Amino acid sequence: MIQKLNYGKYKAKTKHSKIKSNQLKGGVSDKISPKKFYAPDVNKGAKIEKEHSNDKQIQKEIARDHIYEHGYIGNDNKIHDKGYYDNLKVMERVLKTK
Repeated sequence: MIQKLNYGKYKAKTKHSKIKSNQLKGGVSDKISPKKFYAPDVNKGAKIEKEHSNDKQIQKEIARDHIYEHGYIGNDNKIHDKGYYDNLKVMERVLKTK
């Protein structure tokens, strides 16, 4: 069963400062462990987020924020992308043709 992502579903088990991947303050996924995300979706998103930073950790953090905002919890209890990055590619192609 696929569960819609509900903000607050995951609470950080450690203090915010102990999550080593958090380099950008204020993201919606700041207090969520990176292990809660479906890694292939994060890696896919990080490739697209290269336009914002050359730092791989920052790319992944931006991707996790977008996936958390637009994602869902899958059967594996991981946060998955609901098509944000696929739709972003389509939107960019459409805008380039106009």
